[in-house]
Parts: sequence; structure tokens; C-alpha cells
Amino acid sequence: GGAGEQGKGEFPQSPITNRQSPLFWIPLSLEAYRPAIEAAIRQYGLRATLVTSHTQDVLAAADLAITKSGTVNLELALLNVPQVVFYRVSPLTYWIGRLLKFSIPFMSPPNLVVMRSIVPELLQDQATPENLVKEALELLLDPQKRQETLTNYQEMRQLLGDVGVCDRAAREILLHSDRQSV
Repeated sequence: GGAGEQGKGEFPQSPITNRQSPLFWIPLSLEAYRPAIEAAIRQYGLRATLVTSHTQDVLAAADLAITKSGTVNLELALLNVPQVVFYRVSPLTYWIGRLLKFSIPFMSPPNLVVMRSIVPELLQDQATPENLVKEALELLLDPQKRQETLTNYQEMRQLLGDVGVCDRAAREILLHSDRQSV
């Protein structure tokens, strides 16, 4: 079809198709998702491999991740992997959230840590294939945007504290409580 005739669920044509066919590594979070993911891989003719082990290595080796909002966003940021975050809930859930005035400024943990947008978030109706491709290509092809993301990750790490900060805090609390009980 022509421009504008793209069906729902189809991926838009993009500059990357003129470069090379990307290779996708898809960590499988739940075995029940395997049939649907494998069907999508076949339907779109993707060069993709489902991964069920060594997912940390797969994430660390990625040039870019397109992922749902969750703890994986922090993991990717700590691994210095640029990412595009998307999140969609059912219209009913979204409506209830608005009715209850449930509001947080961001959905992804890296953005919440620094309280500003350091990773792109595509929520609800913004989470379209076209928008995902646009944001992903910007992070892949624009060295300045990529470097800005990595610099922002460094700021996030500083705000989170050094490695082992939780262990040190717990130790201090235990030491303090031991002194108080004597």
C-alpha cells in the first residue's frame, strides 16, 4: 500500500531499512509469551533470536533497547544501554487512574530518579510503531543524543549512590541499634 495505508501493527518504513537489517535479541521474560513473539518474528521477517538465559549479557551487548517500563530500565541505564520506554494499559485502567487522579511525572525509574526525562517515554497513544522507530533511530544514529543519554545515566548513578550503599546503610543501622540496646 501507499503512504497512509499502513495497517495497524505494521512497522513503518524507515531509514534503517536502507542501511542494514537490524538484529534483534529478545529476552523472553515469560515462556507463555513465546508463541506470540515467534509469530510476530515470522510475520515481520525479523532477524531475531529469543533468549532465555544469559539475559544480562544480552542486555549489556545491546546498542539500544526498546522496553516496557520497569526495573529493566534501571538495569539498562546501569549497563549504559540507550533505551526507548513504552507503556500502555487498558483504556479502563487508564480511565480509573485519571479518575483517581493517579499522577506521577514519569513511568521509567531512570526518569524518576533524576526527576526529568533522560530516556524517552512513549505512553498510551504515543506508543505507536512510528514513534518507537523515530525515537530508536535518533538514539542509534545521532552520536550527540547517544552521548547525552550516557551522561545522564552517569548523573543517575551518582544520585543512586555508590555500589553497596544499601549494604553500608544496613550495617550502620545494625551498629547503631546494637549500641542503643547496650
